[in-house]
Amino acid sequence: MRWLCITLTLCASLLATGLPAGAAPPTGPNTELTPLTQEERALTAAQTTGEPVEIVEQRTEFTTVRAQPDGRITAQISAQPVRVKQDGQWQGLDANLHFSEDGRVRPGPTSVNMNFSGGGDGPMAVIHEDGKKVEFTFPETLPRPVLSGNTATYPLFTDVDLRIAVEPTGYTQTLIVATPEAAQNPKLAQIVYGLNTENLTVKTDAHDNLTAVDANNVTVFAGSAPRMWDSGSAAAQKSASEGASAPPSDPVVTPPPGAQVAVMDTAVSSGKLTVVPDQALIESATYPLYLDPGLTAGKIGWTYIDSKFPNQSYWNAAIADTGVGYEAQEGTLKRSFFRFDTSPILGKQIMRATFTARETWAWSCEQRPVQLWRSAGIDENTTWNNDPDSLDHLDTVWAAKGYPGCDAGEISFNATRAVQDASASNWNWSTFALTAENESDTKAWKRFEKTPNLWIEYNVAPSKPTNVGTVENTTCVSSETPPVLYTATPTLKATITDIDANNGGDDRPRARFEWFKNHAWPEIGTHTTDWADSGATHQITIPAGQFANGDVLTMRVVGDDMRALGEYSDWCDYRIDTSPPNAPQVTSTDWPENVDGKFVGETGAVTFAANGSTDVVAYRWSLNVTPPTTQVSTGTPGGSATVNVTPRRDGLNMLYVQAVDPGGNLSTITEYAFRAKPPEHPNSQWRFDEGEGTTVADTQNVDPLTVGGNAYWDFGQAENALVFPAGQGWARSADRVLNGNDMTVAVWVRPDAANTGTTQTVWAQMSDYAAGSARGDRFAVRITPTGTFAFSVGADNNSDVTITGSTSAPVGEWTHVAVTYSGDTGRMNLYINGQLASSGTAAGAAVPVAAELQFCVGQTFVITSGVGTWGERLIGGVDEMQMFTYEASPTYVQTLYQQQAMGMRATASPPTGPVTGEDTSALVKPELR
Repeated sequence: MRWLCITLTLCASLLATGLPAGAAPPTGPNTELTPLTQEERALTAAQTTGEPVEIVEQRTEFTTVRAQPDGRITAQISAQPVRVKQDGQWQGLDANLHFSEDGRVRPGPTSVNMNFSGGGDGPMAVIHEDGKKVEFTFPETLPRPVLSGNTATYPLFTDVDLRIAVEPTGYTQTLIVATPEAAQNPKLAQIVYGLNTENLTVKTDAHDNLTAVDANNVTVFAGSAPRMWDSGSAAAQKSASEGASAPPSDPVVTPPPGAQVAVMDTAVSSGKLTVVPDQALIESATYPLYLDPGLTAGKIGWTYIDSKFPNQSYWNAAIADTGVGYEAQEGTLKRSFFRFDTSPILGKQIMRATFTARETWAWSCEQRPVQLWRSAGIDENTTWNNDPDSLDHLDTVWAAKGYPGCDAGEISFNATRAVQDASASNWNWSTFALTAENESDTKAWKRFEKTPNLWIEYNVAPSKPTNVGTVENTTCVSSETPPVLYTATPTLKATITDIDANNGGDDRPRARFEWFKNHAWPEIGTHTTDWADSGATHQITIPAGQFANGDVLTMRVVGDDMRALGEYSDWCDYRIDTSPPNAPQVTSTDWPENVDGKFVGETGAVTFAANGSTDVVAYRWSLNVTPPTTQVSTGTPGGSATVNVTPRRDGLNMLYVQAVDPGGNLSTITEYAFRAKPPEHPNSQWRFDEGEGTTVADTQNVDPLTVGGNAYWDFGQAENALVFPAGQGWARSADRVLNGNDMTVAVWVRPDAANTGTTQTVWAQMSDYAAGSARGDRFAVRITPTGTFAFSVGADNNSDVTITGSTSAPVGEWTHVAVTYSGDTGRMNLYINGQLASSGTAAGAAVPVAAELQFCVGQTFVITSGVGTWGERLIGGVDEMQMFTYEASPTYVQTLYQQQAMGMRATASPPTGPVTGEDTSALVKPELR
């Protein structure tokens, strides 16, 4: 028995599904090595350190995957195991032998479980894995072996030794017979090994090749027919020493040049394996003689075929190297085959692949061509007469290495096409053959180590896109009732990740979007985005005109890295709905429609309802201005919403309301009219009825006025009034009355001099108006130099907006002057005796008034060259002044006028004279800021 392959569970499962020799490569599932995040981490580390980083999670017995600093990923796949996993940890292989505590001889970590006799009657060799086991027992009691590295030598008889040599993938056993006399030992006439198996049956074929199969007749162990050989002729040894056909080798492992070789008869019976040496070779041998009822085991898959032994299988031969080509001394022609596990690169975009093999011997330093082929599958049945088909010639290399003057070395072949085919076709295993181009040229004879490698550089296609959907609706489903898009021009989006992208460089992914209408093929539009970094989100807005209300949009997206397309995203369906929602319903008990509700300035609840539209998500509303801008959410689609509304003008108010769907589509505007009752009293009111003293009371007890200068009391429009003779009087509050928001101010004014060519101030609200202004007030009513009434608002653009009446103020007569202002719109109105005299709009909103700034009657603060003084004083009287913090309606202004124009109040007592002297105080002047 030359060698027996123990393929274990992994090998067994592959053999069960593999094809026989000569068939096409098998296919298998596309099994990615590891999650992408492992590769991403390794690529990041490689780019950071500038050094290759192994992706440890992708290690296998045969494969090492590395991330490169330039963003590439490379895989090294070995034909022989390079490591083994024990107790969950990867270990380096170690075939060195040692005595264990139980007295058995064991190697370090190897790819198969095995142990050997430490001397005695126990099994000579035990190999087991996953409940399948083979035990061989030598027919004699074994002595304690001598261990040296990976060998155990048992001295059996005189000049007869048993040597077991362990490799990481298995072992060989060889009987070494040193002399002809020793060969005559009757115990060597036939050697009967005890054979014990679990869950296996061992059998031989017609050519004495061995197999061990399980209950499903799947080959688990296999080996070639056992051979024996001698030490070769002296002439051959001399020729070998001169460097002809092979380098010096261990004759215990490999027949030396010129050796006689014979196949030994082998038989398997119940519990026995019998090997019968060739008696003719025993008689003619050059000693030592080597009998090889050996055994190898492993998970590997390589072999060679030899024309000299056409029916001999050399499956997983336990030799150091293998021959290729014609060898004249032995008259043999050999071809070598190697099977690689290519499952780790299935589905990858293979950029290049290189097959490397170390040439250990050449016939001479004269180069000869050697070829690499992709071949059909190999197994334990592969022989010269049952050779695999050569499917694809991949490369030819001229080389000569391993002869004096041309050292042994590695040869590289281009295997890209074969590995690309394996990746694209999902071949878990790929087989390669080394052959001589000219198989009759003895100078083409070469020997190679049995440990070639595949070096593969591959591109990982972009991952399946994530975050696929639209900006407007991120849901992605394929459904008969798809999510809704409330626009016919949605923006499609997706995140494209390419783990081997060179972010910031020229190797980055992009996205290809495809969209379809109403499930019809082909697509109606595509768009490929620009290249972007891995992890970037790509977007495209569908052009107008491709979809209409009610259409179904279907989209998908795929990543592209210029070399390969990735996996397409799932399909995403959307129904286009661009129809606006129904106009909303508006109801309120606080502000009932078209009738008086609460008082102006009070707050009342108003409810908006969807009016049958199920997709309303918000309402927009506004009071007295259009279009509506303030938005309130429904909470749930199709729901209602309630807002608080505070009208700031009496009488008719108009509420404008629109419904909003998720796409921002707006309904028509519902106009809801309601009425606010006028206030029961002003916010501040000064009747000027005191008739004496220096204080004017605020009937609302808010802002009394202090009287100064030569002002005096006189009869007024209603009872008493305050008069400022020759512009020598004033009345002021301690702090502000108007704050810059909505307001109405009404006052009776009696000009005692008009058309004077100078400006007179009826009242003014002081402010911290910017330096460079003409006056220090924010709001003011004045009499112009031409004698007309005017209303001024200082806006935030540092300019006054003034509206002016068209007729002169009558001298010596009481005139009702009212002004209104809207803080929202800047709208300003001037009323004379209840009638609108002028209107306008402040270009910028009125700046809020600081709390400490005063309200003045009869004067303002005039600024000249940055210096302020009190001036522009009124010559005349004032009476019945009222202030409201809302914008009064024209009707209510008319009411205010009519209440006192008809003399509703009588004089109570005669007034007194002047109250004080000229104002020279600067203590209450507003600061110029």
